[in-house]
Amino acid sequence: MDIQTLLYSLREEVSCPVCSDIFKDPRHLPCLHAFCLHCLEQWYDSCDFKNAIRCPKCQAFGRIPASGDLNDLPTSFYLNGLIDVLHIKECYSTQVTCSNCDKKSSESSYCFQCCMFYCEHCQIGHNMMRSHKDHRFLSLERVPRQGLRGIIEAKRVLS
Repeated sequence: MDIQTLLYSLREEVSCPVCSDIFKDPRHLPCLHAFCLHCLEQWYDSCDFKNAIRCPKCQAFGRIPASGDLNDLPTSFYLNGLIDVLHIKECYSTQVTCSNCDKKSSESSYCFQCCMFYCEHCQIGHNMMRSHKDHRFLSLERVPRQGLRGIIEAKRVLS
């Protein structure tokens, strides 16, 4: 399988069935289907049920968390990991744009918590924020060019 086919398959795996974009804050429903938290919130607001949510994909009913907040649904760490791999791998086929200032830079780093690329200057600002003190960065210069296996290994070492 060539790299373009693999990236396409990976992109399909990490795309929300509601908005078709790459997941943003993916959450699992009790039926185990995953959706962006924002998509689930919009879906839930349009439903007439108060203590349950119907899955947009399989139509199964599931209870919402006791708090009533969809933010308390389980996060999909598996999908977040795949999204990290996809973003880092795609940076080799396209130029990397800073998620903050839109500057294209070859000296970018990837923040695993924010799931965003930052140029050297914006990373300094990011790191100055107290709430971001535990965020882990991976400099793209340190990412092995040996494929997805190398990226996964680099991510595991930083964890």
